[in-house]
Amino acid sequence: MNWVRKQIGWVAGTTVGVMVLWLIGTGVSLRTMHVDTAGILFGRNIPLQTYLEAHQAVTHQAILRYGDKYHQQVGEAMLDRMAWERLTLLAEAKRQKIRVSDPEVIRQLQNWPIFQKNGQFDLAGYEAIVHYSLGASPRIFEEEVRQSLLIAKLEAQAAKVSVTEKEIKEAFHRKEDSIKVRYLILPSEAAAREVAEAARQDPQQMEKCAEQWHLPIATSDFVKSTSTIPDLGAAGSVFGSAFGLEPGHTTSAIQVSKGWLIARIEERRPADEEGFPAMKEALEKEMRNQKQLMAYFTWYTDLLKRADLKTRLPEQTKRKKGAAQGPVPTEDFP
Repeated sequence: MNWVRKQIGWVAGTTVGVMVLWLIGTGVSLRTMHVDTAGILFGRNIPLQTYLEAHQAVTHQAILRYGDKYHQQVGEAMLDRMAWERLTLLAEAKRQKIRVSDPEVIRQLQNWPIFQKNGQFDLAGYEAIVHYSLGASPRIFEEEVRQSLLIAKLEAQAAKVSVTEKEIKEAFHRKEDSIKVRYLILPSEAAAREVAEAARQDPQQMEKCAEQWHLPIATSDFVKSTSTIPDLGAAGSVFGSAFGLEPGHTTSAIQVSKGWLIARIEERRPADEEGFPAMKEALEKEMRNQKQLMAYFTWYTDLLKRADLKTRLPEQTKRKKGAAQGPVPTEDFP
């Protein structure tokens, strides 16, 4: 009880927030009493109650993350989107027969800092937060945690990738190889494209165009992709694809702060291989993160297409002044 008294300000604030959302949810329910379905997902009807439970779960997550300021960080439109995303992922987790055991739920709760006191799980504090701050029972909240763990397992499985030694070595050279480039900045994209195309046939076209149009042409020092070019920015952005070209080749038109740039690689200086072991772990982590992000994005985009969500909530809101319709058949979900 002492713990609750110390937290009473935060508890009271978040409880008010929960009540406001409860009233919003109740309003939706009252407007839609004549319809049982919130939408269609994977070709199946989603009961309104199932949607409201998902909405409640993502609201609880927002409160635990942002405290009584959550309503300033997460609007109703975002909560609605998060609720549908949650239902989509849970349906896929069920299809893939992913499971979460009771011990896994317990470990998750015990390791949550907000539920700890002096480094130990605080049962009284946990029950107080769930009851007073979230307006829920431990049983309901623990089921929400189980569902979140299901989603986490699904996402981890979807983003499972491997990184080879060859890929790490290539990343090392992209980052550590140095190049010297000769570059020209033109006033328009059309002009830059024209010069770049001509330079692919005859590299000296850059110099000829610079002389014809009275434009300055410059040659850089040896630079890495992380080097900074005076008045232009990071070399990796300024020279773009030049880091992947062999000497004598010219880039396409690249937009920079001063116009449109084309660059011809003059020389390449390979990285010192002795520096590879010291950078290997960090490079592997960076590459893994990038590949995981791309793998997850591709997988999730496909999942959304298969889900083919058709929400009926806006229709129900519009019908509040219309005549009541018969109930829509529903199925257990997920």
